[in-house]
Amino acid sequence: MKCWGISSADPCLPANSRRPASRPGIQVRFHAGAHIRLPDDQVVGICPVAFTPEHLVQPFVVEDNGAKRANVGFIAYTSIGRADDSTIFLAEVHRATEAAIRDSGIPYSFLRNNWYTENEIGTVQAVLGGASWLTSAGSGQVGWAARCDYAHAAAAVLAGSGHENTVYELSGKPLTQEQFAAELAGVLGRDVPVQQVDDETYASIMAGAGVPEPVVPIVVAIQRAIREGNLDIESGDFEKLLGRPAEPVSGVLRGMVSERKKQLIPHPTMELLDGITPHYMKLDIQYVQGVAYDTKKQRIALEFLHKAQEIGSIPLAEGVETRVDFEWLKHNGYQLFQGYLFGRPSPNI
Repeated sequence: MKCWGISSADPCLPANSRRPASRPGIQVRFHAGAHIRLPDDQVVGICPVAFTPEHLVQPFVVEDNGAKRANVGFIAYTSIGRADDSTIFLAEVHRATEAAIRDSGIPYSFLRNNWYTENEIGTVQAVLGGASWLTSAGSGQVGWAARCDYAHAAAAVLAGSGHENTVYELSGKPLTQEQFAAELAGVLGRDVPVQQVDDETYASIMAGAGVPEPVVPIVVAIQRAIREGNLDIESGDFEKLLGRPAEPVSGVLRGMVSERKKQLIPHPTMELLDGITPHYMKLDIQYVQGVAYDTKKQRIALEFLHKAQEIGSIPLAEGVETRVDFEWLKHNGYQLFQGYLFGRPSPNI
């Protein structure tokens, strides 16, 4: 009986899945839409992935020959791009896992995923709200690809043959931040300015935008890793597994933008503004005060700003009382301001 093993690293299977051995003829479904049905004489073994070095190397694979006892005859593991020499903080645990799988003696295939295009949804959303494309990655390039393409590649390895002891570097066409922003601009039909900053400034802006404090060093480390070339990978392995290149970034972005636009303008008032086209649009004080720290208010403020820009109105923020709120609004594109901050009595009078 031929048996299979697959890690559950996204985009393949839910992280809480665990099936050391399942019945023959199992159907494997993937998060991103791909699915396969293995022949009746095959069994699938699935082990979950955690993001700590001590837990990423699974007991199912390495402890007491558990995988061999479960008759797992093949392990397909979703790893990270250039795991051998990458310096990105995620690489160490993947290197350890690959080594453990090799040492197990079980035939394997390592699917080294580059970067999901969908990882950029937060920045895309900010651009939809009128912000610049913010980055500290410099001229570093990334081989972005869609989650569904990574999932279909994994399905091809599981359902196919001849993949024993192989390594696939799965990467889209490498692009710089400016090139990625240009692809987004093509989808939106307008310019998307790129704001290149240093890591310290990037961290400050991320914190001000509501990114949780423990997460800020992680997003900065990703920018640094891109700048250092860790995700600049050219490979034809998608073509080998899929019979075609990865979907171009523009196609993935078009779907992302379409979905986000459905969510960004939920208020009937916004639709009415299309017919009124006022010369000025005033953001109410309730959405201005505390906007620098409140992600919900930021979303509304950016949505409001985008609508003003769309219909040619001048955005005005009412009730500005603190310097930090003023700086956030100004940085994101508001042009006129009213409030106590600008009219408070001078202590020298």
